Amino acid sequence: MCIRDSNTTITTLYLINSTRLDARYGSGASAQIKNALNTNNLLSLTNGAILDLQDVLNPCVLLNNDETNLAALYQQWDADPSQPLYANEVARKIREIILRLADPTPAQGQPVFPNLTSLVIIGEDDSIPFYRIIDETTIAPEQLYASELGRNQGGSTGLLDANQPLYGSLFYNFIQTDNYYSDEQPTPWRGRALYMPDLATGRLVGEPANIQNYLLAM
Repeated sequence: MCIRDSNTTITTLYLINSTRLDARYGSGASAQIKNALNTNNLLSLTNGAILDLQDVLNPCVLLNNDETNLAALYQQWDADPSQPLYANEVARKIREIILRLADPTPAQGQPVFPNLTSLVIIGEDDSIPFYRIIDETTIAPEQLYASELGRNQGGSTGLLDANQPLYGSLFYNFIQTDNYYSDEQPTPWRGRALYMPDLATGRLVGEPANIQNYLLAM
């Protein structure tokens, strides 16, 4: 199926970035997960379709320049992984692609998946980043965790290195959310956007073998 061809039966979108998963867990990691989705008719049972953000061999998957622009944004983030704003730039491009599939503007034609109800993100933050939003709480804000869990410069203590994406998210007082990917029209709130998902949204993380076992057990 060409993913640009409108399909009214698809209700679940599985989002994966095979290049990033394979870089983290080794060649073939993403194939494990894709094979699991194709086993036991999972895609049929969930009315699902897989969108691989790095599927550059299939011109049906992404529009012109999508993969090029997305790759450039990932490179920018990789050069400074603790910078949360770079993570958000990647997330913005991914959200654009998702919402285009679900509900594009009239100039882009009909939605590819007009009946989409669910979004399943596969992979950790460094594969498909959570969107970072400012933590406005005054009691125990995220910044406190950076000082408690962070590793001293050049030291060996602490769980998080200062160059890790999670450390940067905590240090700059951001919380992470996937709701951003599935809210077509964010709600204005306290001078910023409040993201309430239009799609049921979840994320599968961990070792590919564990994700595979989970999917096969469904």
